[in-house]
Amino acid sequence: MAEIKYITLEDIEEINKELVKKYGGTIGFLSKSNLEFTLAKMKTAEGIYKKAAILMHGINTGHVFIDANKRTAFDAALIFLRINGINFKVDIEEAEEVLVKMAKPKGMALKEVEEWIKRHCD
Repeated sequence: MAEIKYITLEDIEEINKELVKKYGGTIGFLSKSNLEFTLAKMKTAEGIYKKAAILMHGINTGHVFIDANKRTAFDAALIFLRINGINFKVDIEEAEEVLVKMAKPKGMALKEVEEWIKRHCD
């Protein structure tokens, strides 16, 4: 497999800014360190789907931003997979349900998120 390309903290911050501008809310970090931790954990993980799951789960459950964590988590994982040549296709209503479930206490384990992502990629 080709070398994995990673999305940067700055890329994710920009995604969040654009989503907040589009949908409303407050721009800014709530916990930049949670995002830094997520990105570091992602790089040490084995497998592209696990890396995408760590990214999505970490942003969504880590309350990285003041607003738009779910949308940012989804878009960051989508872009990460896309820059690595993987097409992630999922119905928006299903994605919303999964992201809401994931954000709840004891909502979804990382392995469940990884399997869900994998099922929707080609």
